[in-house]
Amino acid sequence: MKSDAPLATVKKMKTDRENIICASFVVNELIATKLKPQADGEFVKECFVATAELLTPDKVKLFQSVSLSRRTVADRITDMAQDIEKTLKDTARDFEYFSLACDETTDITNTAQFAIFVRGITAEFETKEELLSLQAMHGTTEGEDLFNQVVVAMNNFEL
Repeated sequence: MKSDAPLATVKKMKTDRENIICASFVVNELIATKLKPQADGEFVKECFVATAELLTPDKVKLFQSVSLSRRTVADRITDMAQDIEKTLKDTARDFEYFSLACDETTDITNTAQFAIFVRGITAEFETKEELLSLQAMHGTTEGEDLFNQVVVAMNNFEL
């Protein structure tokens, strides 16, 4: 029997407002991962609007309503970082066993960078590895300084 109804697995269409917020988060994530200044969001928006005027003039208002001000970019990047941290904390709570790996290096500004990685295994034998912490170390980087950073990271993530 043939049905005139659309596919049974039709996904709910997102509203324009949801798409605008989603677009803002995508751009903010790119700004953060490419280590670009937060003010670049305003430039990206100008590019969006100029492109939309040429390609989709009927949708220009949608592109103009994407919020990419410096403050919005900063707030959204903070929100994403907090979400990542919460996810890592939730994951770490499920570890039956874990190990830490540490690496200390000096960046081009002559500042020591101390990276702490955690690898854990859950009761279901799932192995997960994540960057637990990256700390800029000012002053000395003796064993005690590094140990203190490990303790702070472990307390922060309740390991």
